[in-house]
Amino acid sequence: MGKTYSDASNTETSTTNAQNGLIPSYNITDITAAYKLPNNIKIKAGINNAFDKIYFTRRAGGYPGPGALPADGRTFFVSMGAKF
Repeated sequence: MGKTYSDASNTETSTTNAQNGLIPSYNITDITAAYKLPNNIKIKAGINNAFDKIYFTRRAGGYPGPGALPADGRTFFVSMGAKF
Protein backbone atom coordinates (compact mmCIF):
# COMPACT_ATOMS: atom_id res chain seq x y z
CA MET A 1 0.00 0.00 0.00
CA GLY A 2 1.39 3.38 -0.93
CA LYS A 3 1.54 6.37 1.35
CA THR A 4 -1.67 8.34 1.80
CA TYR A 5 -2.90 11.43 3.60
CA SER A 6 -5.39 11.43 6.45
CA ASP A 7 -6.90 14.82 5.66
CA ALA A 8 -8.06 16.82 2.64
CA SER A 9 -5.21 19.34 3.05
CA ASN A 10 -2.59 16.61 2.45
CA THR A 11 -0.72 17.47 5.64
CA GLU A 12 2.78 15.92 5.44
CA THR A 13 3.93 16.37 9.06
CA SER A 14 1.92 14.78 11.85
CA THR A 15 0.08 17.28 14.04
CA THR A 16 0.65 17.25 17.81
CA ASN A 17 -2.61 15.37 18.41
CA ALA A 18 -1.75 12.91 15.57
CA GLN A 19 -5.14 13.40 13.90
CA ASN A 20 -3.63 14.72 10.66
CA GLY A 21 -0.51 13.78 8.76
CA LEU A 22 0.95 11.34 6.32
CA ILE A 23 0.17 7.64 6.68
CA PRO A 24 3.37 5.90 5.54
CA SER A 25 3.40 3.13 2.96
CA TYR A 26 3.41 -0.46 4.19
CA ASN A 27 3.29 -4.02 2.94
CA ILE A 28 2.06 -7.15 4.64
CA THR A 29 1.98 -10.83 3.72
CA ASP A 30 -1.06 -13.08 4.13
CA ILE A 31 -0.83 -16.85 3.60
CA THR A 32 -3.88 -19.06 3.01
CA ALA A 33 -4.22 -22.74 2.13
CA ALA A 34 -7.25 -24.93 1.46
CA TYR A 35 -7.61 -28.68 1.23
CA LYS A 36 -10.57 -30.66 -0.08
CA LEU A 37 -11.33 -33.93 1.68
CA PRO A 38 -13.65 -36.68 0.46
CA ASN A 39 -17.41 -36.27 1.01
CA ASN A 40 -17.39 -32.56 0.08
CA ILE A 41 -15.48 -31.43 3.19
CA LYS A 42 -13.06 -28.53 2.93
CA ILE A 43 -10.49 -27.31 5.45
CA LYS A 44 -9.00 -23.83 5.16
CA ALA A 45 -6.25 -22.23 7.26
CA GLY A 46 -4.20 -19.10 7.09
CA ILE A 47 -2.00 -16.46 8.66
CA ASN A 48 -2.71 -12.77 8.24
CA ASN A 49 0.24 -10.36 8.60
CA ALA A 50 2.60 -13.36 8.63
CA PHE A 51 5.71 -11.33 9.49
CA ASP A 52 3.94 -9.37 12.27
CA LYS A 53 4.58 -6.00 10.59
CA ILE A 54 3.78 -2.95 12.75
CA TYR A 55 1.84 -0.33 10.77
CA PHE A 56 -1.26 1.84 10.87
CA THR A 57 -3.92 2.53 8.28
CA ARG A 58 -5.88 5.49 9.65
CA ARG A 59 -6.05 8.27 12.19
CA ALA A 60 -8.97 9.03 14.49
CA GLY A 61 -10.24 12.22 16.08
CA GLY A 62 -12.71 10.57 18.44
CA TYR A 63 -12.98 7.21 20.12
CA PRO A 64 -10.57 5.54 20.81
CA GLY A 65 -8.28 8.36 19.67
CA PRO A 66 -7.22 10.87 18.98
CA GLY A 67 -4.24 9.58 17.07
CA ALA A 68 -2.99 6.83 14.80
CA LEU A 69 -4.87 3.54 15.12
CA PRO A 70 -2.56 0.52 14.89
CA ALA A 71 -3.49 -2.32 12.57
CA ASP A 72 -3.84 -5.91 13.72
CA GLY A 73 -0.72 -7.94 14.36
CA ARG A 74 -0.28 -11.53 13.24
CA THR A 75 -3.50 -13.55 13.35
CA PHE A 76 -4.31 -17.17 12.54
CA PHE A 77 -7.50 -18.84 11.39
CA VAL A 78 -8.79 -22.32 10.63
CA SER A 79 -12.19 -23.18 9.18
CA MET A 80 -13.98 -26.27 8.01
CA GLY A 81 -16.98 -26.52 5.72
CA ALA A 82 -19.18 -29.24 4.33
CA LYS A 83 -21.44 -29.26 1.28
CA PHE A 84 -24.55 -31.40 1.55
